[in-house]
Amino acid sequence: MNVRELVLASLNPAPVAVEIKGNPELGVPGWGTVYVRVLTAGEVTKAQEENTKARGGDKPTVARFVCRTLCNEDGTRVFDVNKNEDVTNVMDLPWLSVMEFVREANRVNGVETAGNP
Repeated sequence: MNVRELVLASLNPAPVAVEIKGNPELGVPGWGTVYVRVLTAGEVTKAQEENTKARGGDKPTVARFVCRTLCNEDGTRVFDVNKNEDVTNVMDLPWLSVMEFVREANRVNGVETAGNP
């Protein structure tokens, strides 16, 4: 295989299973095993452009990230990032569970954030 073939062989990676535990002691149920979609460079670029346009606006960046990355085992997104109803539904989820998922999605996608190496 040449370098091009090796690089292109990484197209369409399988979703990664993660466990979202929540905190039952606090009454926040977990989601169990869910899947994180591995984002493409194009998807990240589009998200960055949307986030830049939304600065000072009311676009829900975290909810849109969840919509982009939460998927079924076959890689099909659970929520549509372009449907306001789906984004609103994600915004209504318990913050503790959402942030637990975001940490896992960041880890899977190689995103480093403060306090989340």
